[in-house]
Amino acid sequence: MEKVSILKWCKIIITLTLSILILSTPSFLQPFITRTPIYLGYFLAYLFNLFILLVSLIIKDILVNGLPNLCDKIIRGILILIVIIIPIFFWLPLYDTFDLGKLTILYTLSLIILGLWLIKAIASKEVKLCRTPLDIPILVYLGIHIVATLTSVSPTISLFGFYKRYEGLFPITNYLFLFYVVVNFMNTPRLITRLIKTIIMVAVIIAIYGIFQHSGYDPFKWSFSAKDRVFGTFGNPVFFSAYLIMIIPLGLAMFLLKETQPALPLNMPFPDFKKEHNVNPKKKTRKKKGGREDYSPSNEWFLTWQKIINNWKNSWMILVNRLSPWWYMLSIIILFICFVFTKGRATTIGFGVGMFVFYLIVYGLIFSLRFYGTVIFCTLLGFMLIIKYLSPTHLIALLTGGVFVGLSFFGPLIFKTKWVIKNKGQTIILAVVLIGITTYYNTKAETSVINRLIGTIIKTEATTQGSTTQGATTQESMTQVTTTQEKKEELDVKDSIQPALPVPEIKFTGGAQEERVSLWKSTFKIIVKDTKNLLIGIGLDTLQLMNIGTDKAHNDILDVTVTRGVIGLSIYFWVLLTYLVISLKAAFHQQDMNKRLLLGSFVACEIGYLIQNQFSFGLVTILLLFWMVMGMTMVILNLQIQPVKRSIPTPRIKSLFVRGSLYVLILGMLPVLIYLVFRPFIADSQYRKGFDFVEKHKYAEGVPGLEKAVKTFPYENCYWKVLNSIYVERANNDPVERKMWVKKAIEGSNWLLALIPEDTGSYFNMGMAYSLDGDTTKAISSYKKALELSPDHTDALNNLATVYANMQKYKDSEELFKKVLKINPNHTSAKNNLIQLYKIQRKDNEVAKLDADYLKQRHIQLTKEYYEKGDIDKAISEIKKVLAIDPTDVQSLRNLGSFYMLKKRYKEAKIEFNKILEYDSNDSYAKQMLKNL
Repeated sequence: MEKVSILKWCKIIITLTLSILILSTPSFLQPFITRTPIYLGYFLAYLFNLFILLVSLIIKDILVNGLPNLCDKIIRGILILIVIIIPIFFWLPLYDTFDLGKLTILYTLSLIILGLWLIKAIASKEVKLCRTPLDIPILVYLGIHIVATLTSVSPTISLFGFYKRYEGLFPITNYLFLFYVVVNFMNTPRLITRLIKTIIMVAVIIAIYGIFQHSGYDPFKWSFSAKDRVFGTFGNPVFFSAYLIMIIPLGLAMFLLKETQPALPLNMPFPDFKKEHNVNPKKKTRKKKGGREDYSPSNEWFLTWQKIINNWKNSWMILVNRLSPWWYMLSIIILFICFVFTKGRATTIGFGVGMFVFYLIVYGLIFSLRFYGTVIFCTLLGFMLIIKYLSPTHLIALLTGGVFVGLSFFGPLIFKTKWVIKNKGQTIILAVVLIGITTYYNTKAETSVINRLIGTIIKTEATTQGSTTQGATTQESMTQVTTTQEKKEELDVKDSIQPALPVPEIKFTGGAQEERVSLWKSTFKIIVKDTKNLLIGIGLDTLQLMNIGTDKAHNDILDVTVTRGVIGLSIYFWVLLTYLVISLKAAFHQQDMNKRLLLGSFVACEIGYLIQNQFSFGLVTILLLFWMVMGMTMVILNLQIQPVKRSIPTPRIKSLFVRGSLYVLILGMLPVLIYLVFRPFIADSQYRKGFDFVEKHKYAEGVPGLEKAVKTFPYENCYWKVLNSIYVERANNDPVERKMWVKKAIEGSNWLLALIPEDTGSYFNMGMAYSLDGDTTKAISSYKKALELSPDHTDALNNLATVYANMQKYKDSEELFKKVLKINPNHTSAKNNLIQLYKIQRKDNEVAKLDADYLKQRHIQLTKEYYEKGDIDKAISEIKKVLAIDPTDVQSLRNLGSFYMLKKRYKEAKIEFNKILEYDSNDSYAKQMLKNL
């Protein structure tokens, strides 16, 4: 009774406060309204009052249900918010438009959940972590990630994750944290289905945007076209396709559920509101009017409106129940059409295997083997025969292939409807439509994934699709050796360095099968390089540092092994196998068909992702969904072990003052942590501003933005790589401020070496900086360190040879230039440098081997010199050497004929002029000279 009285007084106070605020809002905001449009002022006033109302509702909920219950509700709401915002969100002002923004929002919302969870733990003794069968594997899995981070070649990168990839310790810990959030707070099947519905709704919104992209109606202007392969809000068709194959099974399960929304009967009994609210209609209230008593029922209006509301709710539930299958049918069609537009080969295979597992769980082993062993096998056999006797890209071949793929995905829905009698007709319609979509789009070259698969398997002319996968790399620096304008012939690196500018993205053509195999071989070599790499790996997300031209092996098993070692791979398999064994065992013994459908969709989602991941890798949204689905599986199977509840809930800390202080501390720390989380986000926006100038070759203008980026978040190595290269470029092209730029380049390179102790690019930049500063000893030392880490670094070899040439160590310089050309015969700088070196040493024959035109020009120059001195005989000798190199040189033939005439050797002159007419019958000079003869 005391609690109810307090609640009533709170209601009265809040109502009065709201009334006063609403009435006083115009005068309260008058100074602002005078400078702002009136409608905006009243809108802000409305928002202010709405905020007060929300606060009052929160106070009410705390008084009625307690703080722990309120924390539960907010955490569930934030979890729903995560699955809504993360897939959709991208931020154009960032250089990493798609991934960094998603990760920042994920960190922010996860921190809020953690804070609320701590508050709940302080407010009640009942807060304990729900246990699952995956606890020990996940704990060990987290442990190997910590070990791999501590022993990494770059602990900083392993902690935060590599730029645009983000598979470091922090992101992975966040995914595991959300697994337990799902298990502990979305802990009923009803909450899980609500979460699934939200995931499907968000995916449909993104898929509609993807369809607009394919149609050419994208409101955003991207640097690459999405008409061929749509990328949605993921920035890459491969990742978008992987996301879709994880959502479609969830939508199919919700479509096949026998009761997607339980409806109440129309004649349902209503709750007894009379007893609940102490209402007695027969009781009369005495009022005096005109000297007599008048009686009227009290609160009768309350009961009437309550019945109207309940009838409306009941009708709405019936309507939702009837329309839900059609909504899910439309959702699946939209999602699948967008999936077709991604043209993912690996995801097509993964989706096919996932759907097979789905039917295996839902319909059983016997039917699945019969269907896939007869219908699918016969279709595949016909497809192969048509490919053999017709062109692989023939219309009939593509048509048959489309039918094969469609039946593999959705055929069982037509041939087996035992479990879905309620929606039998709708199920068959959906299956036929989806098979038709698959067949139709695979007969069109621009949307045919069959065409791409055929090109991969039978090695026809491959249709290599350029991926938008981006990663940081260093570009070849073209450091050339030229002769100075001074009289002495000296090589001066100061006047010849060109910008060694690392481009922070590389467009990797990851579609070709041969490139995948090459990457796998390179990754395997790193794994077996030494015992440490084999056992615990090189460190999380550090493959880019191994100089194999990529930051991912594009194979999940190799990626895990190279970064976490064989031990990490074994633990990873332990987690996956434990999940699959538990899920499959429970699914085959599950009598509740609704749960069986959900379990089938969960396993299909996970299997589809893992299959396609053998040719790709996961990013924020996909990995988040992967671990959340694991948590949802534990809830549906009811495998989470709930803590024992006490009969009398009491706060963990009895002192109200201490509890309040801890609440304030947690709530005060959250903004600080969120600010730290947003620092990379802010830094990337600053980096984008600076790099926009760099792309336009306005290096000086780009420096302030880049410096702000590294100051805001100094742990991002990609920012430092670009900035240090700009420093070197400025040192080369700004002789007035050369000392300053050299100093900055050296300091920046040392900072980057602190982040990545074995960074070849930093030693390379330091070598160039020291060369520009005239410190030859340190330049040589820096180049040698770069070559110790990467013996085939052609630019370091070229620059070191340049330093040796300036020191007149021609023999050492010549050997290094030759080594560069042996590694890369097309290295222009080394070739030009070696030619210049031979010129200095007067090795004309060596020059001629590299530059045939040089010797010709040399003899022409000598001919001119001898002619000017009057030595015609030597001039004739030199001009004959020119014609020996190039017999068709008409000008040299003219000169030789003229020389013969000067020597009165007319017969020989006539021969030369006739040769000219053989090459050019209209040569007027030759005709005139022959006439004179």
